[in-house]
Amino acid sequence: MYYHISMTAPARVPGNMDGADWPKGLLVLCIFFLIVNIINIFRRTPAAERNFSSLPTAKSVAELYKNKLFLGILVIAIYAFILPQLGFLPASLLMATCYMTLLGEKRLMYAILYSFIAVVVLYMLFSFLLGIMLPRGFGPFRDFALMLESIRFMF
Repeated sequence: MYYHISMTAPARVPGNMDGADWPKGLLVLCIFFLIVNIINIFRRTPAAERNFSSLPTAKSVAELYKNKLFLGILVIAIYAFILPQLGFLPASLLMATCYMTLLGEKRLMYAILYSFIAVVVLYMLFSFLLGIMLPRGFGPFRDFALMLESIRFMF
């Protein structure tokens, strides 16, 4: 994950803590506090209850892939890797639809519709109101994002 954040961050400006440094710093802090939490849990657990001898079995690994928490983490990880290639709009629409389906929305058209509304609202908030450029993607995805931005300047 650190490698991916480092490769997709903008070029660093010497002497400043800029957009290239914040994601790395947050990741390092998350790892640090994760280690602190593991140590605290280890200390609080009585020695008789610590069970490190059980290795994962094929059954437990198969159950992991059915776990919604694991699938949600997998969706976010895939989103992080496809965001630069597809751009914000298509990648976020795909991620939000997958997440709504994962959380239990059975009607696919509703999931797509609500995801579309949420992504458009987020796009307008960041692009129009805050003036933040979101990832555009490559090829036809970039052309689509540029077309949307040109429409924005018409209003």
